[in-house]
Amino acid sequence: MAIVNGIASGSEISFSKKLSGDYSPLYLSWLSWLVIFITNIIISLYIGETQHPFSFELIWVYQIAYTLVSLVGFWAIIHGLKYAEASIGGLLGLLEIVFSIGFGILIFRQTLNSQVIIGGILIICAIALPYFAEIKKARVYPASRRT
Repeated sequence: MAIVNGIASGSEISFSKKLSGDYSPLYLSWLSWLVIFITNIIISLYIGETQHPFSFELIWVYQIAYTLVSLVGFWAIIHGLKYAEASIGGLLGLLEIVFSIGFGILIFRQTLNSQVIIGGILIICAIALPYFAEIKKARVYPASRRT
């Protein structure tokens, strides 16, 4: 499932980058969520999950707040893809995992283990790799010699 998620996330960023020049970020967000909803509802029904109807309870307020925050976040990603490469956007998306770990520690008092620490370090290194290449290129070819 991690591989499927990686393919889906990478495809979503790449296609969003390709379409971000022609369509608004809000439209692309809506379209992406529609596809996610359709595929998830099919899988959910196939595996027999319980479908909870809407009710006026506090849990639904949290769900709606989460949805709105996610929508704003995805809109920001789509908007930002106009100014960055899709590969950089995909790498920055991995920070979601790092922030989730941080929030898990702060909010839920979860503890770190060596696997989580190593995984977090690998994610941060993967995000930094393109910048290391730029720094190395700048040292080899200083601005004064790049004419």
